[in-house]
Amino acid sequence: MVHPDDLAKLVLSIVAAYLYGAIPFAYLAVRLSTGKRLTEEGTGNVGVTNAWRAGRVPAVVLTLLGEISKAFVAVGLAEYVYPGALYVKALLILAAFAGTNWSIYMKWKGGRGTTMLIWSLALLSLPALLILIGIGALCFFLAKKSPGLRTLWSWFIPVVILLVEGDWVLALFGLVVSVLIFVKGRTSEHDAAYYVSSQGNNTEEGS
Repeated sequence: MVHPDDLAKLVLSIVAAYLYGAIPFAYLAVRLSTGKRLTEEGTGNVGVTNAWRAGRVPAVVLTLLGEISKAFVAVGLAEYVYPGALYVKALLILAAFAGTNWSIYMKWKGGRGTTMLIWSLALLSLPALLILIGIGALCFFLAKKSPGLRTLWSWFIPVVILLVEGDWVLALFGLVVSVLIFVKGRTSEHDAAYYVSSQGNNTEEGS
């Protein structure tokens, strides 16, 4: 039976991870460096790619540092409150990832959380991350001919984690991440695809 104090501590940790994950570093970085509102630029997504297009180097550096910190804060908080509890780390990473995608500070909008997810996976399972990077690169290459393959790599997350770590709970974590990526992909435009398409249109107009 879970002790009420332990349950309260876990809930507070989840809320804290979500609230930190929800900080829109890209929006703040662009606002501070250029005065622009990132939600009114490009795709309107509050992410690294859009921050680069709107604010260039200063904005993207600040954004990357902020997004990377989300992974370390989530894992560090779990380690501080529940030393050695791998599953709590996964749970707090999920909370921070959800906060990045659906920020309470941005009226439930946000980025895609790719940067914080990459660093989170590095902290949970570096071998799994390296394999997923390879799969992602292949999907990105194939997506040039078939855009529908752009997010295919995300469905490999639970499979790769299970094969590498042999842990069904971590695999379930990966499955939840895959579902969140899928849901986010259906509700917001992909930054890279948007800018590639925009460049293509500009080239055609200029020819």
